[in-house]
Amino acid sequence: MNEFLALTLALVVGVGLGAIFFGVLWWTVRKGVVSKQPALWFLGSLLLRMSITLAGFYFVSGGRWERLLACLLGFIVARFLVTRLTSNFETRMGSARVPRASSGVAPELLSPAIPGLSSAEKSEGLCFRRGAENHTPEACAPQPLEHHGSSAMEAGHAP
Repeated sequence: MNEFLALTLALVVGVGLGAIFFGVLWWTVRKGVVSKQPALWFLGSLLLRMSITLAGFYFVSGGRWERLLACLLGFIVARFLVTRLTSNFETRMGSARVPRASSGVAPELLSPAIPGLSSAEKSEGLCFRRGAENHTPEACAPQPLEHHGSSAMEAGHAP
């Protein structure tokens, strides 16, 4: 077989292996985070993805380092392609990510449908974030009072 054709074929197979690897990883993360047993999802996915990828690299290389390198290059290219495609998907479909307080985007702390709570009462001392369950420092970062439109004294709270 022509060496150029073999390297091109190895590159294309590498893109395919990378698309499978990173596509299944993306799918596993989306399914695993809402699963009751995420460890099974992640472990099973890891074993499946690694088995397919290693077998693919082994057969494509045929004992030639040039083919292995071309396959690896295709694998890396596929990572960028899958990352680009899945980020567009999350933008269209909406992401389940919760903004961290350190990013400057404060989440809605309580539902606006709860009667009798002003925005100052919602923001003072009340914080419900998934990060708080995990004890991350950004989970309940205090907000400066000037962002809420009133100070603690104006809201009727003693210092």
